[in-house]
Amino acid sequence: LYFFNEFNASLSRLSTFERTLVKAVYLAGDSYPHDRHLEERVIQLLATKLDLETIPQEQLLPKELPDSLNPLDRAFREQTLSALIETLDEPVILIGRSSGARLITHYAEKHPDKVLACICFGYPFQAVGHPPEDWRTKHLQTLVTPTLIVQGTRDRYGFSELTARFNLDPHTEILFVDADHESNYHAQDWERITTAIEKLIIKSTEQLVEQRCVFYISGF
Repeated sequence: LYFFNEFNASLSRLSTFERTLVKAVYLAGDSYPHDRHLEERVIQLLATKLDLETIPQEQLLPKELPDSLNPLDRAFREQTLSALIETLDEPVILIGRSSGARLITHYAEKHPDKVLACICFGYPFQAVGHPPEDWRTKHLQTLVTPTLIVQGTRDRYGFSELTARFNLDPHTEILFVDADHESNYHAQDWERITTAIEKLIIKSTEQLVEQRCVFYISGF
């Protein structure tokens, strides 16, 4: 029992240390920079609660772009995100709002070994006035990366009745809050969001440490 308790305590210390090595990356929605209020709040939350450094959307945008290139073009953003992650030594925590959420889950589904967790705000499950499109949601059925989706009950791109139609992987949790697609959350909802994010990241980090401990032990 003593050994078991000490082992768990060691895992806890290791997971805390591991979080200091892990970085988060934030991808905004198409309305950037008008949705910067959410980015700033999330970056502050991760820094104060979990001592996590977050790479903001701005750092993923080159300082100079040709006039013909849209910095929020999907293919361009995917290429930029992939190039950034390749420079990091540890799996990342990906955070995205709206189209940014869609992009990070696509990346995580393709590269589960490079992503520790996904945090999505206002996931665009279905465009207003359009039928369901597989490219928006099909990958969520096979997304094994632990994922939290914070979704407004009044979000026109994914209210509760709409999201119920999609078969999500069990690794994905949806947290419904009283909000629309603009991600303006009430104080009491921010408390729920903070708790859910902390739980997701701590659990994901502990799982990473356990996997590495098993790997090291099996090498002896």
